[in-house]
Amino acid sequence: MPFPDYPRVVYSINPLEQVICQLRFPPILRIDAELPAKFQEAIRKEYPLFEEKSEGNLEFPKELTAQLPVDMAKFMGITSKEKRAYNFTSLDEKWTISLTRDFIALSSTDYSRWEEFSTHFQSPFDAFLQEYTPAFFTRIGLRYKNVIRRSKLDLTEVPWSELLQPSIAGLLSSPDIESGHINGIVSRIELHLGDTIGTVMIRHGFVVDEATNEVCYAIDNDFFAGRIEESEDVTNRLAQFNHYARRFFRWSITERLHQAMVPQSI
Repeated sequence: MPFPDYPRVVYSINPLEQVICQLRFPPILRIDAELPAKFQEAIRKEYPLFEEKSEGNLEFPKELTAQLPVDMAKFMGITSKEKRAYNFTSLDEKWTISLTRDFIALSSTDYSRWEEFSTHFQSPFDAFLQEYTPAFFTRIGLRYKNVIRRSKLDLTEVPWSELLQPSIAGLLSSPDIESGHINGIVSRIELHLGDTIGTVMIRHGFVVDEATNEVCYAIDNDFFAGRIEESEDVTNRLAQFNHYARRFFRWSITERLHQAMVPQSI
């Protein structure tokens, strides 16, 4: 792992906007063919709200697509077969399980620590394994979307160069360029972490808060790995991803920003 380890903390002023765990598997057509009633019963106490959606190209009525030659419909990306997506959400609407014929995902807008997130994930994961018994998982991923808002940290007038490490700040840390003259920054890095871990896609740069028009800095880490067959290996790999995500984020920021978010030791 190219990033050093740090003592584990949770931030009182949490920069995490969303955390998403997604497991992809070979398509299970039964998920499209029938409502996931048994799966819902297994998780309904924790995720009582239900929504069904249809994914696909909805601009063309089925009557029209049925009249088109098959080759033409494929060329235009049109299909008369809709892909169903089922969302199961907690009462506070901060936790959502999504199920389609080729993936199951958990997303949260109220992430505080890994133990809570993994607990929310485990019950739906067990219910999914019992009901649908996938042959294996083609891809597992864990994504952390951090957004640093200086206004929430009483750091509005502090330059980004004092909050982000030079390796992340890039031109923002240059004494020759005033940060106020930089209108936009978007960086994308794919880093292989070893065959026993996986890969991380790092996206970082300026984002604008639509509600306040504040220029913020996003650090988005998407950890993923290829084919995994055993369910125990899935949970172990996700725990690894979480550990490495903590290390990368802490490596990305300065001590000043770290302290401004009020770290609490665990």
